[in-house]
Amino acid sequence: IYSEFWGQVGNQMAILVETGKLELVDKIYFATSGISYDRKAIFKALSEASEEERAGLKQAFTRKYKGDIDKMMASMWSSRDVKRAQMLVEHGKDLTLAQHIDIELTGWGSDQRKIYEAIKEAPEEERRAIQTNEALMDRLAYELGDRELERAVLLLENGSLTKAQELYFAMKGWGTDEAAIHDTLRDLSYEERATLKASYRRAYG
Repeated sequence: IYSEFWGQVGNQMAILVETGKLELVDKIYFATSGISYDRKAIFKALSEASEEERAGLKQAFTRKYKGDIDKMMASMWSSRDVKRAQMLVEHGKDLTLAQHIDIELTGWGSDQRKIYEAIKEAPEEERRAIQTNEALMDRLAYELGDRELERAVLLLENGSLTKAQELYFAMKGWGTDEAAIHDTLRDLSYEERATLKASYRRAYG
C-alpha cells in the first residue's frame, strides 16, 4: 500500500484494506488534516452518518487521532461553516427550516438563495412556525434588504412565487437579474405570456 500511495491517501488506503471502510471519525480526520479543510467532504460525511456515529464522534476523534474536534470545528473557515457542522453533528441531515435559516444568517452577510431554497422545500407547518417566531423574523429583517425580505415573506406564506412575482423580484432594486427573467419566460406559450403580462400589471402596475 505504502509503496503505491503516499501521505494521507496511503493512510486511507491502509484503513480500507484493513477494515473495508472509513468510519465517520476517519472521514473527518482526513478532511481536516490537509493544508486546508475540505468543507464539502466534512458536511457530506456528517450528513450521511448515523445518529450513533455522530454521538460518538468527539470521543472517537480524541481516542483515535488524539485531537479535540471542538477546537478543530472552532478553527474552521467561517462562523457559518462552524454553525453548519455543529448542526449536522447534533441533528444530522434532517434539519428544520428554522435551523437552516439560523445557519444562513450566521456570520458576515447572509446566503439569501439558500434561505429561499430552504423555505421552498419546507413543509407548511414549518413555514407557519417561522412567521410566528419573532426572534427569527427580526433576524431576517435585520440581515436581509427590503427586496430580499419581501421575497422571503412571500415564500413563507405561500411556499413558492408566481411567475409575476418572479419577474418583479428579478427587476426590482439595483440591477436586473437577466437569468431569472429568462428562466421565468422560457418556453411560455403566447397565451401564457399574455396571462403573465396581465397578472403583472394587476399586481404591480
